[in-house]
Amino acid sequence: MLSPDEFYNLTPREFDNKVTGYEQMIEQNDRLEWIRMRMLATTLLQPHLKKGSKLTPEKLMPFHWEKKKVVKKMSKAQMKYIQEKYKKINATKSNKYNSRNGYQEFPDGNEKSPNSAKKSR
Repeated sequence: MLSPDEFYNLTPREFDNKVTGYEQMIEQNDRLEWIRMRMLATTLLQPHLKKGSKLTPEKLMPFHWEKKKVVKKMSKAQMKYIQEKYKKINATKSNKYNSRNGYQEFPDGNEKSPNSAKKSR
């Protein structure tokens, strides 16, 4: 627990980190309790099952936090479409940036400002 001095010396970020950490600790403790209960229930049910059948804790009580997340992969067509959109957006942004600020791109890849010649004199 925080003393009043410790509380008032915390920045909002530090306070948020403490609250988040506390919430995660409570959630982890709850999960451990549920896992313990599941194991106890499985142990108590084992002697009453038919011979040869096995009951696992995961089969008895699957928890939502144990489920694997399915990641959808992009098709090649989707990937190509996104790449083309990215190139188009990038080209548009760089053209606007160069024309807005007065920069010109030369074939050798250097960018020069029309004002750079005046400054060097």
